[in-house]
Amino acid sequence: KSTTPFLWPVRAAVAAMALNPGSCYALNNAQHGMSLHVKAEAPQSGVRLLLPSGGYLRICKDGRADRCGAGGIWCHFDTEMHASGLVKFSRGPYSLASTGGDVTTVMAADESNSAADLWEVQETDDALFVHQAPAKPQRGPCFFLCQGDFRFGPFQREDLPGDLVRLRAETQSICAS
Repeated sequence: KSTTPFLWPVRAAVAAMALNPGSCYALNNAQHGMSLHVKAEAPQSGVRLLLPSGGYLRICKDGRADRCGAGGIWCHFDTEMHASGLVKFSRGPYSLASTGGDVTTVMAADESNSAADLWEVQETDDALFVHQAPAKPQRGPCFFLCQGDFRFGPFQREDLPGDLVRLRAETQSICAS
């Protein structure tokens, strides 16, 4: 017997809670009372959450979460509506959570449907984003140089005249302090 009919209500709930690109939201963590103000963006897949500082919420490859994303693939979240009406933001096996007043992650298998990774989503005005600095110029992809187990980078590629290529290392963090 097919289980497909049982998936339709879940898909309908997720579609009904889709964040509108360009709209601003207050995300309130269900367990720790932490609140984040974000502007939703719609990349090719999922949702991206821009902070008033100009950085994005992200979950890195190793599962670390921070507010220093530049808008790349680690900043794309899948959203899932919980039966309580709260929302889970996840990337791969990790879900966005809160502890000690900062963002963190939990493994989906470890903390399935716990309050730590559930967020109340409320649409707000965009007052925090009105005076935001102009967007940074779009950066190209990052490159890494690898030799055996060693990995150097990230580097930004810069094409120069005469078929020369310059790999420039970022000397400053993109995180706002």
